[in-house]
Amino acid sequence: MPVPDAAKHTTIQGLIEQIRHHSDQPVILTEGDSWFSFPLHRNVVDHLLTMGHFSVLRLEKPGDELLRMLDAKPLRKLKEHLDRTYLTRGGKDYRAEALLMSGGGNDLLGDDLVLYLKANPAGTTALDFVEVDRVLDKLQQIGIAYRQLCWARDDVNPECTILAHGYDYAVPGDRPVRILWGLKKLGPWMHKAMNGEVDPTVFVPAQHRRAIAAWLVDEFNNVLATIAASERRFVHVDSRGSVGSGEWNDEIHPRSTGFEKVARKFEGELKKQFPGFF
Repeated sequence: MPVPDAAKHTTIQGLIEQIRHHSDQPVILTEGDSWFSFPLHRNVVDHLLTMGHFSVLRLEKPGDELLRMLDAKPLRKLKEHLDRTYLTRGGKDYRAEALLMSGGGNDLLGDDLVLYLKANPAGTTALDFVEVDRVLDKLQQIGIAYRQLCWARDDVNPECTILAHGYDYAVPGDRPVRILWGLKKLGPWMHKAMNGEVDPTVFVPAQHRRAIAAWLVDEFNNVLATIAASERRFVHVDSRGSVGSGEWNDEIHPRSTGFEKVARKFEGELKKQFPGFF
């Protein structure tokens, strides 16, 4: 019996059905946060589904943090997916050929952002209001988590390519995400942390807020670039500068047109691995 449309890309049975109908297409896994699973409009993966021809299993969920999705138990489950042969047909074993990752943004710019900020009445530059050592420690943890993912992949499916993106320059502001027909609001995250609404002792002057957000994004991308230079089959998808100033839904999520531009960055990298399908 065919799986329901809602389960087509989110269940193993749905993936197997995709493979049966499109046995020539590559098999791709996606894991991550709201940039892959934003509920209000098309997100990065939604757009990729219109750009390429592939069978996909979607594992992402909004609000997820990288250190949570790659903690010991979730990493074991992801490793099982990488190790799994989903279908054997015509003498071919269908396994994951690429893993797309969207993780790290919530670790730095989400609910814990206030931990990386500090009160400094005498501060004159953006970094005067940042606990730099704490940020670097967090980035080291993120880098280790991505390396552990690479090692898990190497153990069971070394030919699978991991592609991870570094987001874009988020814009601190007081506009929240509105879901459930506008009845529920989420965020804003950066604005509350920088405006003294989480910790009244911590306040970042407005003129420094975008610079802090940009510095965090740049440092995160540096981590991904370093991993890409040292780990095999790990691709840093640099999506900085993709989202236009008017293409943000809120302070950390693009509108559909912005997500599409980030998807184009993935498409460019995927064309190198799957030239006939993207």
